[in-house]
Order: sequence, then C-alpha cells, then structure tokens
Amino acid sequence: RKVVIGIETPAAPGSGVIIGRLGSEGAWTYYFLTAKHVANGNPENEEFLIFAKSGNNTSIEKVSAFIHPPEFKEIDLAVGSFKTKNIYQIAPIFALGTPNSYVPFGGYNGKAFNDSEKIQGGGIVAGVSIPTASITVPVFRVSNAAIQDRAPGNKDGYEMLYISPSTVPGMSGGGVFGARVCPDERGAYAGLLAIHGRSEGYGQSGGRSGTSLGIP
Repeated sequence: RKVVIGIETPAAPGSGVIIGRLGSEGAWTYYFLTAKHVANGNPENEEFLIFAKSGNNTSIEKVSAFIHPPEFKEIDLAVGSFKTKNIYQIAPIFALGTPNSYVPFGGYNGKAFNDSEKIQGGGIVAGVSIPTASITVPVFRVSNAAIQDRAPGNKDGYEMLYISPSTVPGMSGGGVFGARVCPDERGAYAGLLAIHGRSEGYGQSGGRSGTSLGIP
C-alpha cells in the first residue's frame, strides 16, 4: 500500500509503483514505473492524477511528466514523475542474481526458496482496481502470484508469467513483489520483481486462462 499508486487518466485508469526520489525536504520529485498504455497522453495538456498513501491518509498528486527512455522502446513500460512536499516510501527493484543481495534458505517462515526468481516462496500482485457494477469505488487489491515461467522475447516485454486468481482492470502498471532474506539473517525484505500489465486472453472469445503477465 505504501509504494503502489492509483493513476487516474483521461482514458483508462491504471496503477504504478514508486521507485525513486530526488530533491530536498518540502520539494521532492518522485518517480514511478507504470505500463506505457496507462501513460498514454501528455500531462502538460491533460490531467493525470495520482492517489498515494501518505501516512494513514490517501493523498492526491498531479503527474508532472511521463518519460520514455530509449531502453523502453520495445516494451510496455514508462516512467512518470510528480512533485510534492509529502513523504512516500520507495520500492527497491530486485535485480536477478545480484551477488550478496539475498541469502537462500531451504525454507523461511514456511516459504520455500524460489531459485528462478531468488525469492522466498511466491509473489504477490498489487494495484488499484477501477470501479465495477458491484464495487463502485477504486479499491487497493492484492493477489497471490504463483510464478510459472519466463517467456523470453514475448511481445511488448511481457516475459514473466504467473497464475493469479484476482487481477482486474485498473491494476495494469502495478507491481509484482517478492521477498528475500536479509544477508545478516535478521528477517526478510520486499522488493519489486515486475510490472503487471496483462491477463492471457483466448482470441475473440474474451475468456481468460488465469495466467497473468508482467514485465520483469
């Protein structure tokens, strides 16, 4: 809840994950990752609003800019920024196979070590859903993610595959998170594995397989 944001756009709302901060107290610039299809527009001409947790309250911020680095040209990923005096937490990004960044355990808190992603147990997907006929307000959602495999070279960078029982519209751009054990064995810490963006569909039928896709 402290690093995942909801993004209200002129088109399709989505989510994002706060990953960085520059500036000084009272004049911060925060940066977040989201799906490129959520960041479809120019904040200078249209209003993009962010809903984020500041302490126990939900704050509303205005997106300053969307950034499209050349490294993201072929993938459905973008960086956004907003300026604020508020303090928000930042999600560490997990690089795969980074030496000394984790201590693999056979089991930790009942969670087996996942060697492919270097995390303890499975992951979770987190985002902010859009209103529906039954739930008429945006809701912060968390769903377990049973990570399945990688699909190198998959369209738009969606190379991480996972089974998740409850990913819904609005969660695009949210995060897939996992946990690693601290090097000094004092506990575990959470970090960002991927940006969630799609559910696998069945052609023209509109059905879903239960498999979701993220950009690692």
